[in-house]
Amino acid sequence: MLHQTSARWHNAARPTKQLFAFMMLSAVALLTAAPSAMALDAGHVHGLWRTHNGELVRFYACGSQICGQIVTSKAGLRQDKNNPNPKLRKRRVKGLTIIRSNKKSGPAKWQGTVYSVKNGRTYRGSLTLTGARSAKMTGCDGAFCQSATWTKISKTRLATN
Repeated sequence: MLHQTSARWHNAARPTKQLFAFMMLSAVALLTAAPSAMALDAGHVHGLWRTHNGELVRFYACGSQICGQIVTSKAGLRQDKNNPNPKLRKRRVKGLTIIRSNKKSGPAKWQGTVYSVKNGRTYRGSLTLTGARSAKMTGCDGAFCQSATWTKISKTRLATN
């Protein structure tokens, strides 16, 4: 009788062990997947990025939004000489905030404005994280849009907007 009771207990415990094993595998899968999903959705856009043409832009928190500032310019411009406002044409390009008021508009996506030092114009823009260290920057003038891929080069884990 003891043997049957043990067998019944053992058989009754199998679903519990299987359930436990399933839960453990599920937890491992979630923990493995979570960092990449969280990295894309948590706003890890802050940091240093290399643009498609080799310039460096630093994204940082500006209030509850994000902004982007030129760190180095490959365009050879030292001053914002193409700005339509004559009073702003002598300001330095290095340190100039070119991405402003970017509000989170979806998972891993921000929208706002992008300023072009090359022609002095401001465009509607968006930044979409496409991977842990890659993003698609899009600037639009009316219905015409252009996109380019930027690469994150800083190694620090940054803010979570």
